[in-house]
Amino acid sequence: MATKRDGVQYIPIDDREQSTVRAVILARSSNPSARPEDMESQVTQCEDFVRDMGWNLAFPAYTFTESKTGMRNVKRPVLNEVLKLATRDEIDVIVCLRPARIARRAGKRYQAIETARDYGVEFRFPKYAAARGKYPGGVEGLLEQFKDDLYDEKEATEIAERLSPGRLRRFADGLPHGGGNGPNYGYKSGKRKVVGKSERPMGVLEWETDEDKAKWVKWMFDWVDEHPPAEVSLRGMARELDRRGVLSPTGGR
Repeated sequence: MATKRDGVQYIPIDDREQSTVRAVILARSSNPSARPEDMESQVTQCEDFVRDMGWNLAFPAYTFTESKTGMRNVKRPVLNEVLKLATRDEIDVIVCLRPARIARRAGKRYQAIETARDYGVEFRFPKYAAARGKYPGGVEGLLEQFKDDLYDEKEATEIAERLSPGRLRRFADGLPHGGGNGPNYGYKSGKRKVVGKSERPMGVLEWETDEDKAKWVKWMFDWVDEHPPAEVSLRGMARELDRRGVLSPTGGR
């Protein structure tokens, strides 16, 4: 049923001619070095969902991809730009793979959802494709939402511990930050780094990307994004990596 918003007749998305609905895809990776192409799995699933819904993509699929943490109080220029599109009545629906891709902190996520809703724009999630991208209704839907919130808050805390400000600064400087066991998985030792006023290397190594291993790090981010929280576990991921023949960091199986 049509409702009023700011004196303008508003027709809910599901009641419109679907080919007139203007959609935009929002994809996010917590990996600060991720590139748009590293979010291919997210974007592709969102594209498929938009097509299945009969909507029209208002911008190219990779326009709004963001490599930002979803839990710290950091600037989110891509998310802000998408919300600006909502305020300017340039879009009708924002498609994210699942709610945590907006932000892992429930408060930040709901703030973004409510901001869009104030201008008649909805968030929809391919994870809930059976419900047209909306949380399932009734008690079951509330329990699903509560479960997701708890899981995402837990993940946010763990990611915050791994990506402390000091570690992020070292990451940006190309300095080792993985303890005494050598480079983190996905990296390899590079050249010596000149430190301070000395003109000679002082024993600090830069790290370089190990492409053969880095592709599996990117795969792990995508694997977590693609699965419902209840199905995500380190053991399950390890089984899948083993099935694909991926060696451990020490070279074993």
